[in-house]
Amino acid sequence: LKVTNPALKFSAPESNSVQTLANELDVVVLRDNTLYLIECKAGKKFSDQADNFTTKLDSLRDTLGGIKGKGLLISQYALNPSSEKRAHEYQIKTLSGSAALKNLKPILSEWLACN
Repeated sequence: LKVTNPALKFSAPESNSVQTLANELDVVVLRDNTLYLIECKAGKKFSDQADNFTTKLDSLRDTLGGIKGKGLLISQYALNPSSEKRAHEYQIKTLSGSAALKNLKPILSEWLACN
């Protein structure tokens, strides 16, 4: 899902133009008036950028989902402890590492069932 906010614009130096800020979301679920946003990352350099993705997910969850919105960050690579802590502080659930992904279906079912 691609979301844009026409009110948010930025200058694109490479094209000398002003463009609208757009974000892409991997999975979006609306269940019982709660918006669930899931960001999936597979790159090896993810752990270096995990805090950026957590901040993005936190912002989009609050903007699009309001006070009931939920966020989940999934990665095939494990998060470092400081990134896990940051996600927890932002109330973003994390699922990372190959061992955690083996239980993806029951974990997602449980997460979507909680309000």
